[in-house]
Amino acid sequence: VAFFRTILTRATLIDARDRVHDRLIQLEQENSLNSEDTKWYARAVQSLLKFPFIIDNMQQAVAAISSSETFSSIERLNDCKRTIHEAIEMLSCAWTPISFKLGSGSNLHFATPADVGLLVEDTDNPFSAFLQTETLRAIGDAKAVGISITYRDQILPAFTLSNLIRQNLPGMTVIFGGNLPSIWYETVEDCPDLFDWCDYLIAFEGETALDTLLTAIETGAPLNKIPNLVYRQNDAIIKTSFHFEHLPHLPVPDYDQIPLDSYFSPEPVFFVYATRGCYWSRCEFCSVSPSMRRHYRSRDSAL
Repeated sequence: VAFFRTILTRATLIDARDRVHDRLIQLEQENSLNSEDTKWYARAVQSLLKFPFIIDNMQQAVAAISSSETFSSIERLNDCKRTIHEAIEMLSCAWTPISFKLGSGSNLHFATPADVGLLVEDTDNPFSAFLQTETLRAIGDAKAVGISITYRDQILPAFTLSNLIRQNLPGMTVIFGGNLPSIWYETVEDCPDLFDWCDYLIAFEGETALDTLLTAIETGAPLNKIPNLVYRQNDAIIKTSFHFEHLPHLPVPDYDQIPLDSYFSPEPVFFVYATRGCYWSRCEFCSVSPSMRRHYRSRDSAL
């Protein structure tokens, strides 16, 4: 949310407009365009035509989307959403092939860490400046940083942050966790280069694993007793024992340090998890790791 608050500004949109305009001029000098360039050209022309409207209304729309009064009128709400959508479309055109969407970083998909590395090191990476000036400063003197990667569109900003930590905060421990690292768990031995970007990977449920790992980092305790942990030791990939949480024993999450007023919503919305796993666990198309699907548990609503 902080990233989108940074890029949904007049200065960034003017920069995006100029980038789109410059690329349009380049394409118009070509004798012919491939299908991808043709599609982009059409999107870009539409965005440029809408730019005067976007630049005049975007700041007002961003402010209004966090007001309860806006949500009392479906027409006013749709106007705000349309303006923000058009602004994000302009940004997407400017930084193609990255396609931004509110709530996510980009829709790029990657096959290997090497694929990510090509864009991470790119001087045109749109996440670098924000992560370097804002996120690195927020990290401060912490000893470890956990990066949650839930969706594929979070891979580029996650690896960009990891790379910046490696460059600017040597000795900082980087821990990957979330849905995608849990999926990677099955074949992580085939991609040892992943640990060039992180020190540890926590697969599946991370409450116990993260707590015990941070304690081990602080005290020097052995790693082999930490559940759901993957790490590289010399040239070997080590996986520890599988563990799933007993939900009634887990505390309610503490949101005190989350900047809830920054979200594009008039009121905070919290997820309340009542179950984990899947009671059915037979769908062939499910992308959740089989290790997690089988362990269905429920939580008492009173908790």
